[in-house]
Amino acid sequence: MIGDKVIDEASERYRELERESSSLLLDHDSRLALGRYEEAAFHALQAGRQRASMGRILFDAGDRIAAAEDWLSATACFLLATAEEQARTLLGILQTLAEDGDLESRPDLTAVLAQRNEETRQLVAKRTAFLQQLALPKHELDPANQEAFDFLLNQRRNLPGYAILHYIISREAMELGQNELADRHLVWAAAFDPENANLIALLGYLHLRNRRRDRAIELAKGFLEAHKKHPTVGPVMIMLANALGGGQVEPLDRIGAIEVLRPLLDENWPDRKERIAALVISAILCYETGRRNELLRHIDALRSIERDLGDADLRTYTYLKLCEESLLPLGGDEGEENGFDLGLPEPKRQQLFRSAMQLTTRLPLPLAA
Repeated sequence: MIGDKVIDEASERYRELERESSSLLLDHDSRLALGRYEEAAFHALQAGRQRASMGRILFDAGDRIAAAEDWLSATACFLLATAEEQARTLLGILQTLAEDGDLESRPDLTAVLAQRNEETRQLVAKRTAFLQQLALPKHELDPANQEAFDFLLNQRRNLPGYAILHYIISREAMELGQNELADRHLVWAAAFDPENANLIALLGYLHLRNRRRDRAIELAKGFLEAHKKHPTVGPVMIMLANALGGGQVEPLDRIGAIEVLRPLLDENWPDRKERIAALVISAILCYETGRRNELLRHIDALRSIERDLGDADLRTYTYLKLCEESLLPLGGDEGEENGFDLGLPEPKRQQLFRSAMQLTTRLPLPLAA
């Protein structure tokens, strides 16, 4: 009886996924016809995920041939979405099935598998060609280079789900003062690469800039819950601390922000820039909550980093000096005598929080293969 119920539930879930994925593919086609390439790619990406789940249901039920059919369909969806990594994952599973002899009775599926592998190589070739073109002097990323910006926008048709493309467009649009376009492409970048901590952090800052603090906090907590103890989560931790304790509107959760940052304060944290930013933010919050001993420890840690850093990394060194000039008076006797009421001037405080964001979230541009 229980087995029959499980089968019935799986069958119903399969039919539901089938309906939803078919609808998403129709949405893809309609958006593509309208030239709304990002929307089309996102619908294809969602359809691919659902077709992949359909294949898993059939595989678990022991029907490997039918599972392969759905996984081949899912792979096609991922390639429409420029989702190379997801496509390669399924192609690896399908290749294993082929090598194990599970597809021997269906040579047509083997042929489609070969076709999907070739389509993946073509996608890689398109991405490589884009990066090579991007490296040309005429496409130098400069606010005054309209030709380079137009080149980026024209790539949306061939690489609609390539997160790095959308990030670069967002960055250049911001430099050109096209803020709405910049925000839209940052949202797309994070949508197409939701595992990228830098993009998630930048999206959180966008929410903060638009006074959507609750959405920034929800975004950060969801990401951190799904990526516990992962070494790349630093930018999201710093964004969350900024959301909890860095704003100008009460109520602020300064204690919560301090606790979020604790892992980054460890001297063994792998990213030095993230540790510096965390020490600075935590020092400010410790001062504002009367934790003078912690404040002094953070200042000592920043001094130690400065001695090791020298001026090799000018941007980081400049930020360190700015922070020390602002934080040292807070650790002095005058702070204690005034009951920690001196505080940082609000413009200086906001400058330090913004600088922490800039220090820890700027993505390196990819190089041509």
